[in-house]
Amino acid sequence: MTEEEQTKEQLLAVIAALRASEKQHRLLFELAQEGIWAIDVESRTTFVNLRLTEIIGYRSDEMIGRHLFSFMDEQAKDLALRNMSGLLRRFKERRNFEFIHKDGHRIYTSMETSPITDEEGRYTGALAVITDITERRLAEEALKASEERFRKILKTAQEGFRLVDRDGFFLEVNDSYCQISGYSREELLTMNIADVQFNGNREEARRHIERIVQKGGDVFETRHRHKDESSLYLSISTRYLPEEDCLFSLLQDITARKRVERALQENESKLRLITDLMLDMVSQTDAAGVINFASPSHEKILGYRPDELGGHNVMEFIHPDDLEEVTAAVFAAVGSTSSGVMSLRFRHADGYYLWLETIGNPIIDEKQNIVGAVFASRDVTERKRMEERLNRLSMTDSLTGLHNRHSFLHLAEQQLKAAHREGQGLWLIYLDLDNLKYINDTWGHKEGDRVICDAAQIFRKTFREVDIIARLGGDEFAVLAKAEDDKSPDVLIERLEEHITAFNAEEKRAYGLAVSVGMAAYHPDSFLSLDDLLSLADEFMYQNKNEKRHRNK
Repeated sequence: MTEEEQTKEQLLAVIAALRASEKQHRLLFELAQEGIWAIDVESRTTFVNLRLTEIIGYRSDEMIGRHLFSFMDEQAKDLALRNMSGLLRRFKERRNFEFIHKDGHRIYTSMETSPITDEEGRYTGALAVITDITERRLAEEALKASEERFRKILKTAQEGFRLVDRDGFFLEVNDSYCQISGYSREELLTMNIADVQFNGNREEARRHIERIVQKGGDVFETRHRHKDESSLYLSISTRYLPEEDCLFSLLQDITARKRVERALQENESKLRLITDLMLDMVSQTDAAGVINFASPSHEKILGYRPDELGGHNVMEFIHPDDLEEVTAAVFAAVGSTSSGVMSLRFRHADGYYLWLETIGNPIIDEKQNIVGAVFASRDVTERKRMEERLNRLSMTDSLTGLHNRHSFLHLAEQQLKAAHREGQGLWLIYLDLDNLKYINDTWGHKEGDRVICDAAQIFRKTFREVDIIARLGGDEFAVLAKAEDDKSPDVLIERLEEHITAFNAEEKRAYGLAVSVGMAAYHPDSFLSLDDLLSLADEFMYQNKNEKRHRNK
């Protein structure tokens, strides 16, 4: 074979290898989970993979040859032009871009671009990796809008609202609180709650805050000082938010009520019903509970005209779940001449229920027999909803819906005390997700959050509803379960492993969900504290994790 023939054969081999390499790269691009978009020096499309066509909505033959800008609006074009200047200077860049889908809706993407140059270093085009972040962007916008609505509700709420830190300094207040206290928002945000308390003391206020933090919340009445130096009384419902490490409080001015109570103390027989009339609705029933009078305000709040309520028993309108409590309160009132306060749900004329705070006073005849009752009620539905929401926020892990660390420690301490009294054994199980960092680094934190939520579901399926299941933070979970005399704790671990194995077999992901487990047993005569149990379970968990690492080597 001549030298020329050898050269020609080598050249053909190189061309064949290049074609094979190009074919492999195109196959890789087609199978990629992210969109791949290539443009030439004039920013016209030269290649798109299947994933990108799914994101944009156009077929590949509809995109090839079209200018990059034809898939953007004017605002996105300006951003793309600035990005082009970076490509010409051979910079790699990552930016968020908005594209217009074929059906007209907007797509939010994260785009990482790299310039393509020839052998002489001249810019010949660019290659971009496109990630669809539309769902994340829309979720972020929805969350932002929800938070803004919540802030507006707080700002315009009739009840006062304040947010204070652990030292008692104001972080936020609404307009109603400013009106109650007489101070402007700007003034309050430079002050401590001790500055507005009657004979306030910062150290005493701080100790009170710490007691609330330990309990998780409180409801109390206190005396405050108005800006004009007059006294006012507030009813305060407060919750500790551990994630923000601050106290959220709803405040109601009860100064008028307190003044009436003082007047009643001076002349109770004459002014007994004044407190009732301070509330929104007044009604009267006979001894059997049949309504014989209802104030006009019932129509505004509950949708019933007074004549529509007359002749009906009050129990017909109370929520079924509240009937037992209301009945017990009625029986407790028999033979008593004092008023009672209760919260109950009352049916609106449109069929839904409102929360009412009701004060009931018996009507006594000359023979000291109860012949009826007078009730004064007000709508506290919004306050109830806000208190329930705050309670969920303070006790629940926002990602998984399980108990958070604060909630777990509080409930577990109560369970330990009960177990000691009743001679009941407990199992504390410490769980740690394996390889979460690797999953986050390889597939992103969104996938890591998905794994955490999957693990939470498996734990719910494995353990009983009466067991306390919590996410302590990050990849750490804990379970406090009552020991079963006829079972070994290994039964729980075996059941957990079965559920994890079944999950991995069904999901068939690129990685397997795995958990390292440590367990500590509590006996009533062992006198182990919750911290001791957590430390022991944590130590055994790390032994389990290390054993698995050695087996996998």
